[in-house]
Amino acid sequence: MAYVGLRRRRLGRRLAELRKRAGMRQADVVGEFGWSQSSLARYERGERAPQRSVMQLLFDLYGVGPDEREETMNLYRLAERPSWWYPYRDLIRPEYAAIIDLEADASEIRTYEAIVPGLLQTPAYARQVLRYGAQEIGEDEVERRLEVRLGRQEAFSATDRPRLIAVMDEGALRREVGGREVMREQVGHLLDMAGEARTTIQVVPYSAGANPGAAGGFMLLDCEDMRVAYVDTIAGELYLEGASEVRTCSQAFEQILGFAFSAKDSMSLLHEYLEAYT
Repeated sequence: MAYVGLRRRRLGRRLAELRKRAGMRQADVVGEFGWSQSSLARYERGERAPQRSVMQLLFDLYGVGPDEREETMNLYRLAERPSWWYPYRDLIRPEYAAIIDLEADASEIRTYEAIVPGLLQTPAYARQVLRYGAQEIGEDEVERRLEVRLGRQEAFSATDRPRLIAVMDEGALRREVGGREVMREQVGHLLDMAGEARTTIQVVPYSAGANPGAAGGFMLLDCEDMRVAYVDTIAGELYLEGASEVRTCSQAFEQILGFAFSAKDSMSLLHEYLEAYT
């Protein structure tokens, strides 16, 4: 898939939906204003964002009401300005950038990892994971990547934060990443997060045996206008938005939940590990 800026692409998709709902073809629109069809096509593909005056012309032509105009202009404003991660763009692949942009807008995030998921990692734990990742990187880059990871977690300090359902393998609790002190802090943080109203943490115990989680970690994000899956592999990130791909990942997540402890039993297990690391 040729990648274009996700925010512009979401805006373009919305503009195409508004046009189709108005019962108009691209040729009808460009005929109305005397534009070239390629210009409108670029807007709808997300390759360019229209000027504000063009947005208003399209709203009027499509008969868009006030509420939907405001929703669409919110997408427009997001498409206009650089994301917070822009200073780190030399570190971030486009697929990863897309997920970062979606996390703050998502209504629900579901994630499975064999280690503690990135959105729930403490700085000390995350630093160890980044330091000993698939690529050998220097300490300066480790710290910059850590800043990105902690920046992603900022979405969960907002009042309208996404619902988070995080499932991890018990090995994430047993494996001493960074030593006992780091693990004690990390498990304590998981307990704190599990007590949050919009966060659910569940653990797949060793006793579950073979399960779909053996295929690797992944994340599912549900937004108002799209559903996507994200898979982090040793060779790089995969950003999936095809309906069949997202459905496959969603089904796998539901199957993994069937092997996991309940949220209550997972909390009990977390308390056991916290005591073990104390």
